Amino acid sequence: SDGPGAPYRGAADRLLRIAENTSDDRTGGGAIWALSVQSDIPQAIRMLTRIAASQKPGSFAAILLMCDGKLAPLGGLSALRELYTNELVREPTSLYYLSVCAGHHGWPRR
Repeated sequence: SDGPGAPYRGAADRLLRIAENTSDDRTGGGAIWALSVQSDIPQAIRMLTRIAASQKPGSFAAILLMCDGKLAPLGGLSALRELYTNELVREPTSLYYLSVCAGHHGWPRR
């Protein structure tokens, strides 16, 4: 074990691959959630941002986890604002939730 939230070295990278490559929504959602609770918060936000900007159905889960909860004040909102401002999210459901988050936080419309 590498400490709390990191069961073994490389676990986060493996979870990222699972989230990006699975066709099963429950498996992908579980991997996205597991990434959000790892102990390395900056790494979690980088990985969730990558997922949020992907075209994968289910990527909206990464947006929800960064918009609300413990990741929001730790860099999640900043990462989402960057995605929103630069119009990097295209998947329709993800774009909807990102727009809701932007409206809730008063970010200027695109």
